[in-house]
Amino acid sequence: SRQLWWGHRIPVWRFNEESETAGSADSQERAKIRSLVQDYIDRGIVSYQPDPQENDSSSSQIPLSLSGCFCPAWKQEEEFKYLVEGYGFEQDPDVLDTWFSSALWPHSTLGWPDAALDDKKSLLSAYYPTSVLSTAREIITLWVARMVMTGLYNVGEIPFRDVVIHPVIQDGNGKKMSKSLGNGVDPVDIIDFYGADALRFTLADLATETQDIRMPVKKAKLPDGREVNVSPKFEQGRNFCNKLWQASTGYVFASLEGYDPKPLDPKTLRLEDRWILSKSQTCLSAVNKSLDAYRFSEAMKTLYSFMWDDYCSDYIEMTKARLQGTGDEKAAAQQVLIHVLDTILRMLHPFIPFVTESLWKQLNEAAPKRGLAKIIEGEPALIVAAWPDVDTTLQDESVENEMQMLQGVIKCVREIRGNVNEYRSKAKEPTLRTLPGAVLLADDMSAALVRRYADFVTRLAGCDAIEVRTDGAKPEGAMSNVIGALQVCVPVADLLDLEDVRKTQSAKLDDLRKQLASTEKRMSNKAYVQNAPPEIVEETLARIAELKSQIAALESHLNDTH
Repeated sequence: SRQLWWGHRIPVWRFNEESETAGSADSQERAKIRSLVQDYIDRGIVSYQPDPQENDSSSSQIPLSLSGCFCPAWKQEEEFKYLVEGYGFEQDPDVLDTWFSSALWPHSTLGWPDAALDDKKSLLSAYYPTSVLSTAREIITLWVARMVMTGLYNVGEIPFRDVVIHPVIQDGNGKKMSKSLGNGVDPVDIIDFYGADALRFTLADLATETQDIRMPVKKAKLPDGREVNVSPKFEQGRNFCNKLWQASTGYVFASLEGYDPKPLDPKTLRLEDRWILSKSQTCLSAVNKSLDAYRFSEAMKTLYSFMWDDYCSDYIEMTKARLQGTGDEKAAAQQVLIHVLDTILRMLHPFIPFVTESLWKQLNEAAPKRGLAKIIEGEPALIVAAWPDVDTTLQDESVENEMQMLQGVIKCVREIRGNVNEYRSKAKEPTLRTLPGAVLLADDMSAALVRRYADFVTRLAGCDAIEVRTDGAKPEGAMSNVIGALQVCVPVADLLDLEDVRKTQSAKLDDLRKQLASTEKRMSNKAYVQNAPPEIVEETLARIAELKSQIAALESHLNDTH
């Protein structure tokens, strides 16, 4: 029991000899009430627990003193209370333990004990057992187990099929957030500072299976002058929502001049169109799998990567030239952009409903009809729109692999251009918008693919031309980058001082080798390995692997620039 004023009052009455009512009752009145209560006990309406101090504590007969505890059946509680309280009986002032009351929740909210599972018209029959319970591991025994036991005892069936154990949010030092300690964040303050969808996104992203979350807390001032606790963790959620909003309103909706969707055969579309359609279905399939397993963080990360990297950073960039043109190529790009955005908004709606619902309204205004092979009208509101079905006819692993290889080449050329411009900036030389040329060393199959899409690669990579070689001959004075079995080389002798590059890279290589030697020495110390926390040892091993990788890459670059 608990000494609280809220909760289920303990349904137990005792006779109080010292009460004013009991003191004024004569022996005849006591005999009458004793007879009435005994009748309730004999008929099974009231449970009786004798006072252990009585000589015969096993007897179900009420002693003359009326001592012991009396607990009426639920339906007769009011009747019993009315009967006995006028004779000096008093109900226990305490309430039942909080977890006892909570254990009743799955079935008591659905009409139990009046309703039964076999009553097909009852809420209990319709909704019990429920599907899933989400909770933290700290109350598995306090609540989850009790709900299971009381459900089995009272209803004859477990209360739920699945239990999701979510992590606990702690402050940056690993302490449990507490209002009294002032180290917690108020969700309402987070909404005021970052937005409701930023809050939802971040919590979903952090909802790993059981690993607790550390969330650093800092002070911030709201526009109304209030100082509140916030966390930089929510900035990623805000940035994600901003990215989706800007891509949709700033680019996609603004690029729909002449938009007139017509049925398309996806197999006849360009490589980049078939790629983003395939990736959208791969993303949807992965999200479905994650949600079915209650892996919310995994689903959120999949959606983040697809929306941010594949759709915004890559596909939107790939369509810019086509959208500046005319004809079927422009129309197909518009139609695919809209179709994929439609799918993205549907998938993201459970996570960030406010931004997606607002964008859905604008999407319906900008492109009321959309689709690929079949053109349909968008539902009036996203909250009632259908969850998308996986279209396996759009999935093409070979297309995804081809585009992945082309993207790797593009990324390598961009990285080299970035390095070239970094050295040119140090030398007070103007930076280059595009590189004069690049050379790709590849096998016959990869070479054929890059030659087929050379215009596409050079435009996105930022180089004027790309030469594909299958003989493995490297150009002189080049910076290089490796992607799988391919090597991208850019002749840079005419673009910067190679001797300066070699000096800078040699100095960096020496520093990396010193760091590696120091880190490996630490791992060779048996006392360190045995006494350091396991996670620190793992971080040290990961650092050694990273340093070796950086050294190998830098040594390769030095060899190529000679």
